[in-house]
Amino acid sequence: MRIFAFGCSLTQYFYPTWADILLYQYKNKGYETSNWAKSGAGNMYINMRLWEANSIHKFNKDDIILLQWSSMFREDRYHMGHGWWTPGNFHQSHMDDGKFELNNYQYTNKWQWADMIHCTMRDCSLISSTHKALKAIGCKVVTTNFRDPIEGWEEQSLTFNQDNKKLELEDVRSILEIYKDDIATSVPPILNALGFGTNEEFFNSRPKSVPSRKPEHQYMLNPEVHPLTHEAAEFIETHIEKLDTKTKEFVDSWKQKLINNDPIYLEDLQWVNPNKVGWSDDRWRP
Repeated sequence: MRIFAFGCSLTQYFYPTWADILLYQYKNKGYETSNWAKSGAGNMYINMRLWEANSIHKFNKDDIILLQWSSMFREDRYHMGHGWWTPGNFHQSHMDDGKFELNNYQYTNKWQWADMIHCTMRDCSLISSTHKALKAIGCKVVTTNFRDPIEGWEEQSLTFNQDNKKLELEDVRSILEIYKDDIATSVPPILNALGFGTNEEFFNSRPKSVPSRKPEHQYMLNPEVHPLTHEAAEFIETHIEKLDTKTKEFVDSWKQKLINNDPIYLEDLQWVNPNKVGWSDDRWRP
């Protein structure tokens, strides 16, 4: 029996995630386990890596798939010789207003290329087809999401699109409504279920973390907006399954590591999975 995990940084991070906790529990039961997730990943990466895993391992009815979908406003690319580039959400600091041509199409700016309607159609179709294909295979699938798919679009539109904001938002909602049954997940979105907010009050309530002790990283001291291991365990026990005693001890050991450090130096935690999974894995962790 095997268990595979796919997702973004909510599934593989600097400390154990919801998926890692379940992998730990099932590994102790004799399951073969592997985590195929990557920080910053969008749904294209998640989808491509899932079917890469299937091409190698041939999913069957005895397998368990832990599948966490990410934000739809992301773009993933594999670059030969360099591996996967998964920078996370499109962001104003990474874009400019200059005109450019790509594949014989004239773009007035990069935001025109990062089209919200395209992203929504693209991800709804791949999520829908993946759900249906896994159902046909017959394996057990636990699906969740980063946040509710309807969230965040209004903010993106108001910030980046100056041409047709209202129509664009209506189109996004229309696409999500058409696909709502096919993209529905078996458990609630992780951050929504845990009550993670997006305002200043929430950010101020979070512990601080920084990538490492290197001087050049100190400016990256920020609120930790990923669920801590014990928070992820709460999500599991509420929405997926109960954890056994040994797994709870594992969770508690990580809780002590995380809450007793201020700030949390993520590199010091040394939660690294060194194993390569699949041919396209560039081994970068988390």
